[in-house]
Amino acid sequence: MRYGSRFVVCAYTFAFVLTVTRGGAERAEMTPLTLTSVWFLLAEDEAPPADDLPQWQQRRLPDNWNESQPGVGGNGWYRVDLELPQIPERLWAVYLPRLRMNAAVFVNGVFIGDGGRFSEPIARNWNRPLYFHIPAGLLRQGHNQLHIRLRAYANVYGGLYGLRVGPDDTLQTEYRWMAFLKTDLNQAFMVMTIVMALFLGTLWLRWRTDSTYGWMAVTMLFWAANSMHFFVRDLPLSTWWWEWSAQVGTDCFAVLLAISVSRFLGLRRPRLEGLMAAYVVLTGIVLSQVELDRMLAVANMFHLGAVATGGYMVALLLWASWQRQFCGDTVVLTVGVVVQSCLGVHDWLLQLGLWQHDHWYLMHYASPLLFMVFTWVLTSRFVQALRQSEALNRELERRVEEKHRELEAGYRQLRELEQRQAVAIERERIMRDLHDGLGGHLVSALAMAEKSTRVPDLERILREALDDLRLVIDSLDSENDDLLVLLGMVRARIEHRMTHAGLHFDWQVQDVPPIPGFGPEMALHVLRIVQETFTNIVKHAHARTVTVCTGEGQNGDDHPAGVYLEIRDDGQGMRNSSHGRGLENMRYRARQIGGTLAIASDTHGTQVRLWLPLQRVA
Repeated sequence: MRYGSRFVVCAYTFAFVLTVTRGGAERAEMTPLTLTSVWFLLAEDEAPPADDLPQWQQRRLPDNWNESQPGVGGNGWYRVDLELPQIPERLWAVYLPRLRMNAAVFVNGVFIGDGGRFSEPIARNWNRPLYFHIPAGLLRQGHNQLHIRLRAYANVYGGLYGLRVGPDDTLQTEYRWMAFLKTDLNQAFMVMTIVMALFLGTLWLRWRTDSTYGWMAVTMLFWAANSMHFFVRDLPLSTWWWEWSAQVGTDCFAVLLAISVSRFLGLRRPRLEGLMAAYVVLTGIVLSQVELDRMLAVANMFHLGAVATGGYMVALLLWASWQRQFCGDTVVLTVGVVVQSCLGVHDWLLQLGLWQHDHWYLMHYASPLLFMVFTWVLTSRFVQALRQSEALNRELERRVEEKHRELEAGYRQLRELEQRQAVAIERERIMRDLHDGLGGHLVSALAMAEKSTRVPDLERILREALDDLRLVIDSLDSENDDLLVLLGMVRARIEHRMTHAGLHFDWQVQDVPPIPGFGPEMALHVLRIVQETFTNIVKHAHARTVTVCTGEGQNGDDHPAGVYLEIRDDGQGMRNSSHGRGLENMRYRARQIGGTLAIASDTHGTQVRLWLPLQRVA
């Protein structure tokens, strides 16, 4: 029994160890390996060099050629020894998160893939992760070798910055996420930027009074072209020209953005903008004389101008925000430009080698966000200007309508004036004819009647006719447009004759407001009413005193303000003040001029009151 118990314990122990070992192997198979210890050999071979060459050097990843072999570029080989406890049951892959410039991968001497062309111009994978599947059956249990051929230029931070090997289903997620962030996202940003640039360019074509839209559209298109530096793999031109355009384009983009910011703030500084443009031209000229292996170092010195331009933009926007009491649009743009400038400084320091070169370049991620802010602000400005323009158009239409009505009123007044002028000319002709013709005959007849005694009433009749003619002529004068002036003419023409008839006049006339529309026609009606009243007093009243008074007052509680002319006598009165042709004519004339006539008579005399309104009813 004792030996049996020992056997059982040993059996369980062996089973446990076997289970743990298998589980560990499975877990090892599931976990990707991050390889850092490598062997390196600088050789132009297209196939993996022999392992026994003495030139192999041991290095650690990340391997930056600017540090490990300064000033040296070309074709290099990395060798990694990989020990596997068993053959993987699932598909494995090789993942290169970051490298510069191009790579090809061999597993156990078998080529499994590369990142493109190794001849000039070399495929550019400096911002692109590479991923290669290891064919099934290629890996073996125990010792395996992984060779990586890398091609890079001198002094451009060539090298291998990471190496991971493991199951495809585990590494695939990491690779896809990295490829999205570094390649797909930049392509999407470029397309989005081009769309925004075309949109702002269209707005500029519609509204050329603000050049900010045009400058910003050009800036966006320039950035979109320059951003291809981050994801284009196969170059359409030589590497030297591509690097030259990328480095000069960085400075040119900073200058264009600074000009766009200035235009947004309503500033024009031709001298400063000319100096910035000249600086970009100088950068291009100097870099055109530099070899490829020295271009990045020289360009980094000139990028100091782009950094200074970013500082200028930040200072300008901070000053504008303070001047505008931190207006929303300006503050948002200020934050965007500050972030853009800080990330630009980060990339510049990274390119100078002051930070580890396996860090990411970040400015090209911030630029599209800044462009989105610019597009939103400029679109809001355009919409606001459009609304103001519509409001201005409505205001102009209203003013044009008012002016149209004023012109129509002016034309009506002009026509009325022409008609009045024609009437005045005709009245003047009639007055002249009456004065020179009929008036002259009456004067001659009166002179003859004064010498003759045969017709005793002829002199009186002719004198009355002559006075009446003179009053009519006076009433036709367009300058006699006042009630008091008309009464003055009546007094001058008639009072002396009625005084001879034994009547005494008491004139209690006071100033009254001008009567609207008081002209020759109204004057003639008023004259006839006054004349008929005096005639009735002379013929029927047997009065001694006639009182004439004027004033301002209402004609009852329900009537507006007006002017009255009142004539009273102290005679015996009229028996019936409501009938008679003369009285009806007087009332008719009063109605014709918009007034009312009131006649009151008793044994103490008669009162005739003419009331005229101060407000004409249309």
